[in-house]
Amino acid sequence: MRQAVVTVATAATISGATLLSAQAADEWHEALRQEIKWSAAVQSDVHRVYLDEAPLAWRMEIADVLARPGAVVHAPGLTGDLARIDAGAHAAVVAQYRATYVGSDTLLGSDRYRMPQGGQDLPRRLADVRRSNGGASLDGPADGDQRFLVASLLAGASIPLVGLHLLLIVVARGRRRRADSHGIEPMVGDSVVVRSRGPAAVARRAAAVVPLLAWAAVTTLPAVQLHQAKLEIRAQQVAAIQSVRTSTAIACSTTRTTFSTEAKQTLLVMSATSLGAQLASLDADDAAAAAAATALSSAHEAVWPRLEQLEQAMSRPPALADGVDRPTAEVVNASPADWERLSAVQRQSADLAHELGQRAGLLSLAIFLAALVGVARRPGAGSWSPTVNLLLMAASATVTAWAFAG
Repeated sequence: MRQAVVTVATAATISGATLLSAQAADEWHEALRQEIKWSAAVQSDVHRVYLDEAPLAWRMEIADVLARPGAVVHAPGLTGDLARIDAGAHAAVVAQYRATYVGSDTLLGSDRYRMPQGGQDLPRRLADVRRSNGGASLDGPADGDQRFLVASLLAGASIPLVGLHLLLIVVARGRRRRADSHGIEPMVGDSVVVRSRGPAAVARRAAAVVPLLAWAAVTTLPAVQLHQAKLEIRAQQVAAIQSVRTSTAIACSTTRTTFSTEAKQTLLVMSATSLGAQLASLDADDAAAAAAATALSSAHEAVWPRLEQLEQAMSRPPALADGVDRPTAEVVNASPADWERLSAVQRQSADLAHELGQRAGLLSLAIFLAALVGVARRPGAGSWSPTVNLLLMAASATVTAWAFAG
């Protein structure tokens, strides 16, 4: 009767743990869906700021600086005329940019992102865009972990129940052995049963232990197998989340550095063009025109330090102080070393999921082998020989040990 009660109790705890584990798995799946949704949103926002809006803002900054080429515009003669024409052309470009985008939800729509030292505040713009689109909404697998912890504790409760039952059996048999030491069994009704202490009795007792061990395995191993199977699901979800995070980091950080690289390349091209104009002026037939072109090129070169400062200010990494949420800042500022670190975590989680899956499968086999002992001893179903029962139980124990041997 006690064994039946323990069996029902363990079945109830395993059923409850299975239900809670299924809910935990759903929350882990939801964490992955949130990660995928967040990845798409942050990549879109970073692309908008650094590839759609920032290049236009950078070209306007260049035009704005070149619209004020310094004292050369006041030079007399052809040099001053050419400088004023050039400055006026760049000023017209700036005016056109501002007229086109004024009032729009972009970098150039207002002076909101204009930095005191010049240039546009791209990190602040990114923070505003992320907030307008929902910002960070990553809960991760934490909620599922909490539910799974409760499920594991509930499933684990079956183990001490079975252990207590086995302990009571051992105590009861110890009392019987002490009674047997006097050559008799306790009273049964009005009779006294004399216990046989020969080899046959020992064999019968050993054969009776095997089904008991099989019952213990069938009632406790499902809790362990459930725990391993759900850990496998969690490891799979973590591997998938890390894979998404890695690809997001590569895409977002590459997008940001692409703007910086192209801005630097623009300055190099302008510098090379200016130098080329000076070299070409040396072969010009009109000395006045050549001198004017050389003066204008020199004036352009004089503003390169200023343009380099603006490029560095606009290309600076977004930080939490700019209002950028932490997950976005991490992926936008990720370096190749960070990519490798994220990939390593993903590989470790995938390997762990594979190992846990194999362990859960082996435990299922161990449960099946142990259950064969109990099934063969059902009333009216006949019985395996004690040797077969022993071999089945030994195989179950071997498979269990193999599962945890790694």
